Amino acid sequence: MASGFIILEDRSCFATRWTGYDEIIRLLIRELTHLKGGETLIPILSEKIPREEDEQKGEMGWGFVNFEKDEIIERELDLRGLNTQGKRLFWQALERVVAKLAEQGKLYSGLNPDRPKELLEKKRLSAVNENPLDHSDWNKLADEAYDLLQPEDDEPSS
Repeated sequence: MASGFIILEDRSCFATRWTGYDEIIRLLIRELTHLKGGETLIPILSEKIPREEDEQKGEMGWGFVNFEKDEIIERELDLRGLNTQGKRLFWQALERVVAKLAEQGKLYSGLNPDRPKELLEKKRLSAVNENPLDHSDWNKLADEAYDLLQPEDDEPSS
């Protein structure tokens, strides 16, 4: 059952099991270290998965306990909260993840390579499809309101 969610710009949702969600985020963080400016997105993504020392404690599938902050973190990443550069970096890192999974397979990660490919496909569909529910894993759209994860920037969207 899906318990990790990534919300796209059109309010549609990519949903996967929490283990897949965590691994996608970990791989994105790994790839961001190779992208110029990637260090700005790493702390944001790092807060969306449990720290190594908290990984087995306080696990609930849909969320986990961050013992350092003494709070429950839900496994949800709303991409609308990223600034333009953050969104660009997210998708560039995901493209690198897809390529490396195709090239290296299990030597790179045990993640099912179809999962990040499906997320990229949802991005493509969100840009061309008039009805976000046609490609959303939820049967409703995410709320209009969302939390900003990064301050806005002046860079035009690409």
